[in-house]
Amino acid sequence: APATESMDLVMSCNVKPCSSMALSVQGFELGPEPFDVKEIKLGHMQWLDEMEKWLRDQALGQEPGEMVMVSPGLSHCLELCVDRHSDHPFFIQLRKHHETIGALAAQMRTLAQNNDLEAAFQTMVHLKGASQKSFDTLDALYLGRPAE
Repeated sequence: APATESMDLVMSCNVKPCSSMALSVQGFELGPEPFDVKEIKLGHMQWLDEMEKWLRDQALGQEPGEMVMVSPGLSHCLELCVDRHSDHPFFIQLRKHHETIGALAAQMRTLAQNNDLEAAFQTMVHLKGASQKSFDTLDALYLGRPAE
């Protein structure tokens, strides 16, 4: 009999609350996300690919073309959120990562233009590490984990 009573309780809880929960979210709209994490990451990875191609062309003695000094993905995210979230720990941290990435990109360009290619490639490794930190920050924000 106790098993039957608990099953009845489960069944009664499953029917009524779900119906009322479904009604409570009908028409509930959060609106668009302030930014798309996937698009930000894809834009940044494309930028990293372009940076790497620029460095390879420089190393091969080919005309590398113009180097885009800022990641469009991260820059766009920061621009979208600067007014509403500029004091939020995630965006403070993301802004620091973005500044580090910009400084490393500039350092890599200077090293490559001065033919210190070994140091330029090593800086590219650091640039990828800094990029991963920015991705980790975006993931924590998206997943609701605390800022590190």
